[in-house]
Amino acid sequence: MAINSSHTTTSEKTLDRSEQFWRREFKDFSATIYPVVSSLYKPSTLKILTENIDLACGELDPVSAGAALALAWGLVLSRYTGNDDVIFGLGLESKSNDFSDTPVLPLRLLVDPQQSAMEALNNTETKIMDRSTFGVSSTRELSELGGEIAAGCQFMNILNIRQGQQNHPNALQSNEAHNVPLVIHCEIRTNGVDVEALVDPSTIPVETTRMMLHQLGHSFRATLNRRSRDTLVGDLRSVCPQGLADLMERGVQPPSPLVHARVHDLVVAQCQSSPLAPAIAAWDGHLTYHELDQFSSRLATKLAKLKLIQPDKIVPVLMERSVWVSVAILGILKAGGAFLLMDVSFTDDHVKQICAKIQPPLVLTSGRQEDRARSLDTPFLVVGDKALSADDEGNGTYLQSDYVQPSDACHGLFTSGSSGDPKIVVIDHAAVCTAWAQPTATQLTLSSSSRVLQSGSHAFAPDLGPGNDAVEAIQKFNANFITLTPSASRLLDPNQVPSLQVVVLAGEALGPLDLEKWQGRVQLKCMYGLAETAAFSLLADLTTPNSNYREIGVPTHTWNCWIVDTNNVEDLVPPGGVGELLLEGPSLGRGYLDDPARTAQTFIPTPSWLMQIRPVASHDSRCLKTGDLVRYSPSGTIEYIRRKDVTEVKIRGQRMDLTDVERHLARQYPTATRVAVDVIIPSDDVCHNRTMLVGFVYTEPPQHGVENENDEIFARSTIESREKVATVLSTLKEVLPTFMVPDVVVTVNRIPMTTSGKLHRDRLRRLASALPRRALLAHGNIPFSETDRHSERLVE
Repeated sequence: MAINSSHTTTSEKTLDRSEQFWRREFKDFSATIYPVVSSLYKPSTLKILTENIDLACGELDPVSAGAALALAWGLVLSRYTGNDDVIFGLGLESKSNDFSDTPVLPLRLLVDPQQSAMEALNNTETKIMDRSTFGVSSTRELSELGGEIAAGCQFMNILNIRQGQQNHPNALQSNEAHNVPLVIHCEIRTNGVDVEALVDPSTIPVETTRMMLHQLGHSFRATLNRRSRDTLVGDLRSVCPQGLADLMERGVQPPSPLVHARVHDLVVAQCQSSPLAPAIAAWDGHLTYHELDQFSSRLATKLAKLKLIQPDKIVPVLMERSVWVSVAILGILKAGGAFLLMDVSFTDDHVKQICAKIQPPLVLTSGRQEDRARSLDTPFLVVGDKALSADDEGNGTYLQSDYVQPSDACHGLFTSGSSGDPKIVVIDHAAVCTAWAQPTATQLTLSSSSRVLQSGSHAFAPDLGPGNDAVEAIQKFNANFITLTPSASRLLDPNQVPSLQVVVLAGEALGPLDLEKWQGRVQLKCMYGLAETAAFSLLADLTTPNSNYREIGVPTHTWNCWIVDTNNVEDLVPPGGVGELLLEGPSLGRGYLDDPARTAQTFIPTPSWLMQIRPVASHDSRCLKTGDLVRYSPSGTIEYIRRKDVTEVKIRGQRMDLTDVERHLARQYPTATRVAVDVIIPSDDVCHNRTMLVGFVYTEPPQHGVENENDEIFARSTIESREKVATVLSTLKEVLPTFMVPDVVVTVNRIPMTTSGKLHRDRLRRLASALPRRALLAHGNIPFSETDRHSERLVE
């Protein structure tokens, strides 16, 4: 008995040490599962790909080779997830005593690009040895420890390392045994490694898998051949030769050359070539191109007489949407200044802050906004038909502002993230003229017959979202072209706007339903652009039914696109890998007004690798960091993943992209106007250990007017809504991993939006976090118990 008791105590101590080891291994776990599949996923038809990794370094040491393969695969995964915290299943098989056979268990690697390659290899080897020492019989047993360990056991790819000649397992059985779509078998030979990949192409494209194998071989060779102290881990994951050739082919041609012209000259040329053609139609009137030219020249003459405007001086335009906005813009340009549009929905304090920042020589306004303009302590001028009569300012002859150069400022533009913090970008004339050269109009299918609806706030870019009377405006003015956000497009019924021929979605990530709604009815396009550029940079045609909703297209003639490491622009990412989109081209803005620090962070010098590819013109000597994570698709187009560090969150030990959950939730509510998902910390969760993944669904017709944050945002739940939620959550569990299924779905009376028509995540999160957990569950249609459910049915 004493022996048995002692044996039990020893086993318990061993178990304690084993658990402690695994908890240390998964502390602060934040890896991205690759690939993301449903919790009910089963492998289907598999493709088999092979790669031979030959080495000219003599006989391989199996232990070092095994560790090098594991490290190399971790480096590959870091590239294809955009995350330096990686997780995969690792299995070891051997016919010798070089290393012990172990079941497939998770191996977590933390990739540090600045760590020495030798140290990283030694650490990986130690991790593999420790897994044998503190091993368990299966992943299932390990996952029972819960928490971050259980999260790490949800890996979706496996690396099997075999030493010596082994019988290859049946391919399908190998993947089915662990319900994963990708298994890499590596057989170590005396002078190399034979690699076989078994992949489900419905989850990972074959082309992507093949590039991953090239990258695996490249990193493996680098690991074993460059183990000096001077070699860093970042050097081991450089792009493989096959990937580099692919990238160079995409960017060998430089973008279009800079067009040295002024915007108002091009507009005047159009006015002179088609003077009687309609230029503008609005609620307050119509203007031909001749009338637009005349009125704007009269305004320019009046501005010149005031002697307030100079090149690079920004003149704010505080006006509601009308025909006179275009007159004001063109008049400012003709007079030699730059314009900046301010939305009338801005608060008085906000308008004053803007004016204090740009120190304008004067403000152009309308009769309706005259009182607000008067309060700014800045000279102002009312623009309208009475103020610009022919008797007052002559016959409207075009004012030749020859002192204005193409390099001078054309306009300032607001941009803001979902936090609502505005920035002002300054754009030059030449950048605008280059961006909107003829090829751009052709790609957009713009022509002289296009009737383009300007919708939403004109103070932000691009034109985002319909206003209160969008349908009425489209019908009244027979609009056939519109640019708007996906959120705004969900407010439109295609049956009510049959005149639309081209719908361009921009400003937000798309979902599958956004495509299904318009396909077969219009030419559907996705436009990708930033306020920091003079026009959009990528364009995708999504008209066909098999289009990919993640696709943002290919670069226009003005741009080249590159994908770089999220933390190092000098580090290219292989094709198919996730990285930050970098824009190269002559249509970049100058930078942020009076903000050199932020400008330097975003507008960067040309990376050295680009200078080595081809010469770069002096005016193209900058690139733009977009802050957007993207990847190349096998077809060569660019797919949008998410904003950098914005919509990706960690919950339940897993990292996820909120927009992925939103897309699936939207499918369950096809009539929803807007859908959002966010991580909420209830007001009573003082320890922040019971965070909730909450879905918000707004299904009512859009309400207009200024949102009052004190209004009740959460709708009262009903028996029907609860039953709907139960069905939705059950369905989501079939198509999403368990950790991505919301705790609760809340019906709301409204979803907070920014002025530019985007989801205001900060405000939504603040409103929801003001409620305790029980209240969120109540609003979210989740009865607390069978007794609660019965009681509520009696009340209702």
